[in-house]
Amino acid sequence: MTDEKWKFNVTFPDFPECITFGNSIEHALEMAKDALKLVVGYYIDENIPLPDPSQMLDDRNRVFLIECK
Repeated sequence: MTDEKWKFNVTFPDFPECITFGNSIEHALEMAKDALKLVVGYYIDENIPLPDPSQMLDDRNRVFLIECK
């Protein structure tokens, strides 16, 4: 979906300051990669310990898509 009324938000539970969005799922995923690289790079540059990964409830990756109007 590329309609301007749609926005796809991306958050990272282990990096709460890492939030981005895109106008399509593809764009949101591209922005998510860039945002995560920046945050992890900042942690490394500032000698901030990287957080331990959150425990997953099962072996599958999760993507949550929430529509807000």
